[in-house]
Amino acid sequence: MTEIKYSKEINEFIDEAHDPAMEREEWMDDGDWEMYIEKTSEFFSVFRAPEYMQIMSNQIQTAAQTNKMALSKSDSIKWLLAHCVMYSIPFMIIDLRWGVVNMMLHFLVDYFSSKITKYFWQNDRRHAFFVVLGLDQALHFTCLFLTAGWMELLKV
Repeated sequence: MTEIKYSKEINEFIDEAHDPAMEREEWMDDGDWEMYIEKTSEFFSVFRAPEYMQIMSNQIQTAAQTNKMALSKSDSIKWLLAHCVMYSIPFMIIDLRWGVVNMMLHFLVDYFSSKITKYFWQNDRRHAFFVVLGLDQALHFTCLFLTAGWMELLKV
């Protein structure tokens, strides 16, 4: 796992921001919102590390897919698109361009993988189903990782 190292300034900022003895107003009245935004962005950059991207991708993939989406996305563009939008929202929060690009890539991967997995599941070919499912997840992570590097989001 990649160890994220922050500067002394960031560590002090985090400690100060989470000091329960400090009054919220006192911390907020500092007026240095630019520093706050910069330091908060740096703090949340940990989610751009490859290990966290993979965890986020897998967890979001599961959480962003209702049963109806899972069962309908192989036959319905509407449900496939709904799943891809839900999947991409957290990535859009990190970086809008990155989220939109990955929504389109996710759509492309799932368009084919959902049809293939449906075929294998309906024909009782469980091993092939899970092989394709694993490949699907690997492709999603690869898309996230490569596009993050391409968009210079990675700070590894």
